[in-house]
Amino acid sequence: MAPLPILAKDAVAAGWGSYYYKGPGFQILRHTSVTIYHDQICAMIHRHYGYTPGLQCCSLKRSTGVCSGDSGGPLMIRTGVDRFQQVGVTSFGSKECGGKYPDVFTRVSGYANWLTQGVSSSAGYTPLDTTYMI
Repeated sequence: MAPLPILAKDAVAAGWGSYYYKGPGFQILRHTSVTIYHDQICAMIHRHYGYTPGLQCCSLKRSTGVCSGDSGGPLMIRTGVDRFQQVGVTSFGSKECGGKYPDVFTRVSGYANWLTQGVSSSAGYTPLDTTYMI
């Protein structure tokens, strides 16, 4: 499985969260563009929160980002016209959208084998080509 380079890539985060901490979520799916940071920067900024390089990644774009209630949503990079590859799952961020600290995502590639085994063991699932997973 060849890793897909995501460092300093523009990515898209999506979710149903709220602009306000613990506020009501949106009725439509929202998305925003963010930039993925290097693991060393993320680990330094989030050292008190147990950031795990290689299993997590982080992104930041001032005045935009994941919001309260977006946890579990996708972080995706564009792989072609109208095609995206999910590279992360929203984990945590600031209480407000686009806070001053990077948002943190769990890397899909860190759990790809576990996910494939868990899903394929039920309903006869056949995994997609994972050549470009990070």
